Amino acid sequence: MLSTPESAALTMSVQTFMDSPFFVGVLTLAGVALGAWLSYVFNRRHEDRKAAREDAQRWDQNVLNHTSAVITLTRQLRSAASDYFGAEQVQLDILLDQQLRGEAIDAPTIAQPALRIFSDTFDAFTQECDQLALVAPTSVREAVQSHWEFAAALMRANPAEDTFTPAHDLASSADVLATSVRQYFGIESIDQR
Repeated sequence: MLSTPESAALTMSVQTFMDSPFFVGVLTLAGVALGAWLSYVFNRRHEDRKAAREDAQRWDQNVLNHTSAVITLTRQLRSAASDYFGAEQVQLDILLDQQLRGEAIDAPTIAQPALRIFSDTFDAFTQECDQLALVAPTSVREAVQSHWEFAAALMRANPAEDTFTPAHDLASSADVLATSVRQYFGIESIDQR
């Protein structure tokens, strides 16, 4: 580069400007501002990831809690169904015995408390299935829907007919639900251990 008086003057004025306290202050302020902005961006990204991870953990915990409640209520529902169907059979036997003896047939009330428990358990079961369906992934949601349908079939079962099959189907469906939740979480099946 050729040195001319104008370029020497320009170089001198740039050097003077760069050595001035104003330029050093502006440069320092720009460095601090850039550092603060970068710190904000990286901290924000970290906090967003942390919040997303905590949300996912809460959702997963909800899935586990509601699945556990549904499985527990399934056992209670099967027990309540068994009690109700047994009470219905006893009630029917008493009515037949009264009829055979020629007595007036009383209004049946033996199975009413068992029916109330059966119905209340089904209501709690339905509510828990609804809660699980709200927080579960699609594969689990489909298993919950199918499981609820088996429970509804048990509710519709006629005590005078086969009640073993709907109860057995409900138990098998509970196993399918548990397996779908295990698969979602990547948990090894109990059978494979």
